[in-house]
Amino acid sequence: MISGIQGSGVALFSTGFVLVSWWKALLFLPVVVAWAWLISTVYDKHAARFHLARERWNTIHLTVGVVALLAGLLVPAFAGISGIAGFIVGWLVMVVLLAGDVVSYPMVANKDPRVPEAHRVRINLDSLRAAREQKAQKKLAGTAELVVLGGGKKAIVVPQKETPEFEIRVASERPVLKALEARAAQLDIMPGEGGYATRYLVDGVAQGGEAMGASEAGPVIDFWRSAAGMDLSDRRRQ
Repeated sequence: MISGIQGSGVALFSTGFVLVSWWKALLFLPVVVAWAWLISTVYDKHAARFHLARERWNTIHLTVGVVALLAGLLVPAFAGISGIAGFIVGWLVMVVLLAGDVVSYPMVANKDPRVPEAHRVRINLDSLRAAREQKAQKKLAGTAELVVLGGGKKAIVVPQKETPEFEIRVASERPVLKALEARAAQLDIMPGEGGYATRYLVDGVAQGGEAMGASEAGPVIDFWRSAAGMDLSDRRRQ
């Protein structure tokens, strides 16, 4: 009898875990968290700053949030839609309700005369799109060991992998990394026999480095001259 009860208990417990899929929670949580962050960090502070019935707005936001969450969970059951299709329907209903709450506050608050033009709430999708594109570019960019600062003390963007520019960046960093490893105070790339040669100044003593072909040294020198803001056409200056 006891084992039968335990067995039934385990069966019910396992069924409960199946009903709450982890991937469904991953789709629900980001939407709810993003909505809650916007309400608590932007809308609530904005309403408090310009005395826009903060408590009433918070009540509205909270009510919409609860209704949206319940709708996302219960609409599929009441509509008689099961499985993934029911989940998608409920998720879309929740997103629409939360989006309506997000849009309604600026529409009302921006018309209030107490809110100056410069402090009106604006949902700038262009900035979000630009940030997303910048993030995508960083993923495509290659990796470099040095942070090279160019004009205005801004870091020079590392070119994308599988491009000639990226190969030049790696070749340009190589002698500098060796100079840093040797604790050199100065690095020179100068004409030598059959091409160019590198020379390091360590504790006041010049030490020879690796030889570089002219086809490799030229782009490397141009890279560092460009990073320093020098005129590439003026070859007389070191």
